[in-house]
Amino acid sequence: MDIFPSETESSTEAELLLLQADLQTWIDQVCDLGPYSEQDLPEAAECRARLDAGVPLLPGGVRPSRAAAQAALQGLMKLLRRYLPDSTQALDILERSVAEAGGASALLDMVLGGRGNAMLGWARRGGVADDLAVFHAVLLARPFRTWFARRLLRHVEAGMWSHGYCPLCGHWPSLGLLDGQEDGRRYLWCQHCGSQWRHPRLRCVFCATEDQSSLSVYSVDGLAGWRIQGCGGCRRYVKEVRLQQRREDAPCDALRLGTLALDEAAMDVGLLRESPLIAHHEREAPPLGFHAPSLRKASHNEKPLDGPMTGRCQ
Repeated sequence: MDIFPSETESSTEAELLLLQADLQTWIDQVCDLGPYSEQDLPEAAECRARLDAGVPLLPGGVRPSRAAAQAALQGLMKLLRRYLPDSTQALDILERSVAEAGGASALLDMVLGGRGNAMLGWARRGGVADDLAVFHAVLLARPFRTWFARRLLRHVEAGMWSHGYCPLCGHWPSLGLLDGQEDGRRYLWCQHCGSQWRHPRLRCVFCATEDQSSLSVYSVDGLAGWRIQGCGGCRRYVKEVRLQQRREDAPCDALRLGTLALDEAAMDVGLLRESPLIAHHEREAPPLGFHAPSLRKASHNEKPLDGPMTGRCQ
């Protein structure tokens, strides 16, 4: 698949695509369990009020069934053990720590409730490394947010949502998708719920500045089709890929995980990676009933990164 970096080994690419397929199967299986009731969904009028006020659609205070939570945990641990065979001991510690903390439901209460500090505190007390704890927590919550996304995103009409954070769950995007089928329009992808939404290419995802003197696009040798949009104001960035296929078919999880070196390059030039635990609305989401009132030559403000992955600006 030519949207992966050219230096990605074919075996690694194949494994990432297998992981993508297995993740999707697991998400579908958890969603099919009916973790929530249809009564947990906000009405259409409430959805419009939330969107008009810039408030994500995911309601707060709604807990998934314990059976679905436990099934999700068991399925995810099987996936992690399959794809992280060298991390058996770390995964044993993680699984034991989840059980000691009250099981999948207790962990999901922290993650879905936006209590990232509490989640990290739990992980550190149990001896779980931060990176594994965050990776696991974000994935564990994914099917439950996806269940809502599949039912609520129909309310996000074109032009109705202009923010950089996710209209469903309020998290910042993990990828920008330049759609080859729509004249390169940019869509953002959220790893927390799988949502995609359109966002202007000449606007910072995070601080919303449209000052072109603050926005820079970095290219990296050997990564044709990939670039980084960085903001000189807020210092944050988003990875972007130009797609040849339909954006709905893009293997976004595989693409994100297969380009971690791009994150390193971005941070090497002083850009900051937003924590996946941080949502735009740091307080808990409103409950149901909410009512709102060779480096190619850079063109214009595009800057190449020096060398394959060293990330030095020219």
